[in-house]
Amino acid sequence: MKDKERFASLRGSYHADPSMLGRSLEARGLYACGLSYCAAWMTDGKIPKAIVGSWFRATPDCHALCHAEHNASVTRELLVRLPHERRPMWSEDDEFYWVIAYTEHNWTRKRIEDERLKAAKRQAKHRRKSGDDNE
Repeated sequence: MKDKERFASLRGSYHADPSMLGRSLEARGLYACGLSYCAAWMTDGKIPKAIVGSWFRATPDCHALCHAEHNASVTRELLVRLPHERRPMWSEDDEFYWVIAYTEHNWTRKRIEDERLKAAKRQAKHRRKSGDDNE
């Protein structure tokens, strides 16, 4: 069976969210990319730092050190709690960034796997009842 595309929750008011308005457009885009990565790989909010680094594109007028400093600056925007926020958008450890509220708004890997198992059992039961074992 082909795996279905997964989606991450991004509020309809994201474009006007005070938590995002205090951050650069690059940081807002980085946050959305992080949500997408977490949904695609079912990481429950965990993003390897090396992956985040690969999302930044070097420009011809920016040497490697400048590029690295810029990337770190944009990423730091998500690690800092703005004055009106209860918490920052991301946290970090040595190897990973974590989307702090990811599982508050998105299904966890366990829930996705549990739902898949339930669906497979329902389909198998239906196929047995209908005598359709060819699919």
